[in-house]
Amino acid sequence: MTTITLEGKEYQLDIEQAKKLNLLKEKSDRVKSWEEFKEKYINKGYVYIEEIKQTQPTAMPLYIGDQLTKHEAKALAAFSKLLKLRRDWIGEWEPNYPSSEFIHMIVNWSNYIQVEFSQNLAHSLSFPTKQMAQEFLETFRDLIEEAKILI
Repeated sequence: MTTITLEGKEYQLDIEQAKKLNLLKEKSDRVKSWEEFKEKYINKGYVYIEEIKQTQPTAMPLYIGDQLTKHEAKALAAFSKLLKLRRDWIGEWEPNYPSSEFIHMIVNWSNYIQVEFSQNLAHSLSFPTKQMAQEFLETFRDLIEEAKILI
């Protein structure tokens, strides 16, 4: 039994029984913005490309920015952020293909971003549950729209 205080009153809480009855919801530690992600993972070895600048055209492209259009560079920067944000959300989960379970993914279907599912299709923005995929889409819709040519 655990004692908790709510609004000045003490209660005895049986944690195991509450879990069995699905009355406890674990607090999510998923980040909800790119700024939150950078704060959470500061000094953990990640590299952030905040801005890809157009360089002067050269006869032979030497840098990534020289090889991409401005639209492609922005999409790539947004996609890079999405991969890192997704990793924060899914933790250690990895899709197992082919699977007997459905894997939910964010896809660009005829220029419309939506959540789909498959047992066989590998996708970079895949999630263990439909709810998580839908919440990720809603939370990061702007970045997803920016990266849509790569999704």
